[in-house]
Amino acid sequence: MKIVQLIGNFRSNTGKGGHYYSCLSIAEELSKNHKVRIVSVGKEQPSIYKGNQLCFHQFGEVENLDSIVEKLHSQLQEIVPDILHAYDPKSGYIASHLNHKYGYPYIVTKPGGACLPPSVPLYPAMIAFHREDLDDFSKRLDYPKKVWMLPHRAKPLTRRLLNRESVFQNVAKNCLRVLRIGSITARYEGALLQAINITQLLNSRGLSSSLAIVGYVESEAVLNRLRNVAGQETSFYISEDATISASDYILDADVVVGTGRSVVDGLSARKIILVPVKGSKYPALLNEAKFSHFFDKNFSLRAEKSSFISPDKQTEEIITTLSQTAKKEILEEWCWKIFTENFDVKEGVIKLLDIYHEISLNKNIVGVEQLEKLDRFYRRRNFEEKYVVGIKKKIKHILSYSRLDSLFL
Repeated sequence: MKIVQLIGNFRSNTGKGGHYYSCLSIAEELSKNHKVRIVSVGKEQPSIYKGNQLCFHQFGEVENLDSIVEKLHSQLQEIVPDILHAYDPKSGYIASHLNHKYGYPYIVTKPGGACLPPSVPLYPAMIAFHREDLDDFSKRLDYPKKVWMLPHRAKPLTRRLLNRESVFQNVAKNCLRVLRIGSITARYEGALLQAINITQLLNSRGLSSSLAIVGYVESEAVLNRLRNVAGQETSFYISEDATISASDYILDADVVVGTGRSVVDGLSARKIILVPVKGSKYPALLNEAKFSHFFDKNFSLRAEKSSFISPDKQTEEIITTLSQTAKKEILEEWCWKIFTENFDVKEGVIKLLDIYHEISLNKNIVGVEQLEKLDRFYRRRNFEEKYVVGIKKKIKHILSYSRLDSLFL
């Protein structure tokens, strides 16, 4: 089968999200028996795709849609794909125009993150990473004709020979190594604070622990707030080099405070996983009893407290597990079992190929009415991203250097 995966790295993206890694894992597995290309579209090629022979890039923003569609069509002539798989809604918009104009069958993945606002149009065939999105789709008037759930997919972590030291290089051998990987931004501030809080609690309870936070800085303000509450137990690794393929560091960790993709990678390495809880000071231990609760929300900070997550039990369960070797080893084996049953890329590719075959046979062409609806939405969205958001950022930047900011507090 000939497959092209489209993924956006537009003006509003960072090129660092977990779905970029899932897309690559799937492409590499598919390429063993099929002809596969990843085409990233936007401001620049995501770092993890650079130098990979499966990956190509098309510069441009969605406001130059006609130009992008023609250039992509020209590229696609080299492979003439049986299916286009867009890995985000905005890339899905481009794929819908390629479908309408040239007939390429396509499907769109809604990756992790909060549910799409009702104003964002859905597509005829979609894949969701988690049940929260499936439930949201079912409430929409434009519910997809075909919809599947296929969560993050990954290969079991193996050590890559990268020319850099471990983030735990200087940590004592008898010290618990706690790792948090994720962008340093307001969206993840709660998860980052919970990682700091649990590490400080472990130290106060006699479990010597060190936390490494590895992440791309999207907000200097958030970074400064974190540094103000973190102590000597916490180190930050925020360079470009440190954040590329940061999952490598999981192999050196004992505990992963994870969301989304980092949970999947941690499970594959048989690591103890702590998952942030909405409105909590501390994360919760991921185990069989709580797995579905967090899985349904893509292991995100949107997962709220429940009857089996109480503050006292939450922390005591973590401390007990980390203190007792037998309990720790049982949980590590459970992690591997959960990974193979839900996230192993080999099983995911089998399911994905069935989906591709079904979509390629139907060859549904996007109608004019649906295309016009998409056009109206993305023209408005592009204007907001290019001008309105830019103006807001400039005002915020000016206020941050002015006493006038006190008037807005």
